[in-house]
Amino acid sequence: MVATSVAVEGTELRDREEIVVADEPEDFARALIELYESEELWNRVSANGIKKTRDLYSPEAARQRLQFLFSDEHLRSLDQSSPVTDQELVVAVTS
Repeated sequence: MVATSVAVEGTELRDREEIVVADEPEDFARALIELYESEELWNRVSANGIKKTRDLYSPEAARQRLQFLFSDEHLRSLDQSSPVTDQELVVAVTS
């Protein structure tokens, strides 16, 4: 798979490991050709992409996340989070 950097934001996909990232049309075309011509890259991206998908989105992964979200452990982790201070908000807004 080839995608833009915007498309992979927040997905935990790594360039040339589970996906190939290209932003410009020429780079996108080159990436497609490289994937087609490089058996090693094709196999690595394919295998890693399938593994990442199973790890993150399988029924078992969803079950584990839901169990955590509905557990007391999740509530305890919220209690342990440090509250955001006014100073941190100012820094975040001005950055």
